[in-house]
Amino acid sequence: MGAYAGRFFRLRAAAFPSAKLLLFWENTGFVAGMLLTACALYFTGAAFFGVAPAIAALLVLITMGLLGRSSTETPPTAS
Repeated sequence: MGAYAGRFFRLRAAAFPSAKLLLFWENTGFVAGMLLTACALYFTGAAFFGVAPAIAALLVLITMGLLGRSSTETPPTAS
């Protein structure tokens, strides 16, 4: 999922007026993901390791679809 953070910064930078707000949302998502992972491990145990990669891939595909962009697009350049 580390590669997805780079995609997030590249594609969403124009939507945020400052880097401070962008980093706030990125870090909040990271902390939420860590908490959800801990809860999932607690409730599902070892079975989580079998489905976690599929869940992560599904989340990336959903967000890519919501953004309507492919992973091969180049980021917008600053003028």
